[in-house]
Amino acid sequence: MMYSPARNDSMNRITLIAALVLVAILGALAGWYAFLRVRTSAVREADTARGFGIPAPSSVGGVLGGTSGNISYSLGGQGSLSSLQAAQMPGPTDWTATSTEQSAITATSTAKAPFKAHFSRPTKTPIAGFGFVSHGTATRLIWAERATGYVFAADLATGEAVRLTNTLRPKVYEALFDDHGVIERGIAEDGSVETFLGTLGAATTSTAEPAALSGSLIEDGIATITTTPSAQSGIFFTRIGKDGDTEVVVAQRDGKKGKVVFSSPISGWRPIALSDGRLIVAQQPATGVLGFAYEIGKGGVLSSLVQGAQGLIVLPRAWGSALTWSISDKDGTMIFVRANAESEPSRLSLATAADKCVWAPPPVGASAKKPGALIAYCAVPKTPPGPNFLEERYQGALHTEDRWWKVDAASGSIEPLYNGSEAFDVRDPAIDPSGRYLAFIDATDDSLWLMQIAP
Repeated sequence: MMYSPARNDSMNRITLIAALVLVAILGALAGWYAFLRVRTSAVREADTARGFGIPAPSSVGGVLGGTSGNISYSLGGQGSLSSLQAAQMPGPTDWTATSTEQSAITATSTAKAPFKAHFSRPTKTPIAGFGFVSHGTATRLIWAERATGYVFAADLATGEAVRLTNTLRPKVYEALFDDHGVIERGIAEDGSVETFLGTLGAATTSTAEPAALSGSLIEDGIATITTTPSAQSGIFFTRIGKDGDTEVVVAQRDGKKGKVVFSSPISGWRPIALSDGRLIVAQQPATGVLGFAYEIGKGGVLSSLVQGAQGLIVLPRAWGSALTWSISDKDGTMIFVRANAESEPSRLSLATAADKCVWAPPPVGASAKKPGALIAYCAVPKTPPGPNFLEERYQGALHTEDRWWKVDAASGSIEPLYNGSEAFDVRDPAIDPSGRYLAFIDATDDSLWLMQIAP
């Protein structure tokens, strides 16, 4: 065979191209590997920061089932209030507001040694709702998983966590609790909203087997619902009547013997039930839209609480006529408080929504004439809310970094309850009957948090 320079050059070019392609492939693979390592590290760091991968204590294993690795820290173990790192509660002199934070605070407080607030995270999974319920002489923190509908409880005295139910109810987006059981709200297969009324078992230890969640579905078409925590326990909900009006209904705990106590051609009413038996209706808030709130008396007689306020959110207190409410308009969000129906309201030097607040429980033996100390706790955004605060918040487009404040409705004074490094977008705060523990949902990830606020 004769030597051909052209043929040899062609083969050399092919070899060179193949080598370059191989180098490019190897370079790409190396780059992709490096990217994956960086990405995996970032994900691992984020998960660690949120609590994933942390082993649960031994007291939460066993009967908690397949989700036990994701569920409860035992509040009496590694996640106990006594063992958590304490966060110092500063006095007013420790609070320094910047131009982007809440404006000048005119708070007052007593010069005493500050209590150290403790935070714990009872569960690592997103929840649908929680509550404080009585269990014998004790009080338990109880919650439902959002993904499964499983119900768990933790004893505040012993810290022991237990799974109460093994009935799978997926995609529960709302759960309410009282001493009689749970109300779970979710999406049915046909896309409608279904409301399930369940009765909980009495399991008290981590070795007890979780039980089936007994109960039944009630009528379709319920828009909003709450429990009535008075002696006559029942449910209080809204629905659309046959004529298209919004009906506000009181019924037994099983949903039977429903009675319409209020009807309106205006939609968007929200029921509020107080432990002293009073029933309140308030319109769903919207920035710049006039809102109204009424107490429903005997025979359906309405007594105005607040009316004609834009973006109105009300928080009435049981046993007495103390009231906190907020308004939201183009100028921002303002919050007010009054000690009773006869007193002049005070505008607080805080900017937050009233549904980020909770009243401290009335003392034993409280009455309308002797309501006891009028104390409320409010989660206040670090940055003052803007003109579209309500809409962005309810749509999940805005999350705040809240700090906790203590409000005295009688004097109108405020003082920081907690101003440490921990910050949450507080939703649905609640307080236990003793006034020692405050629980809430962090709206950023639907996580449950427990805060000890008193020794």
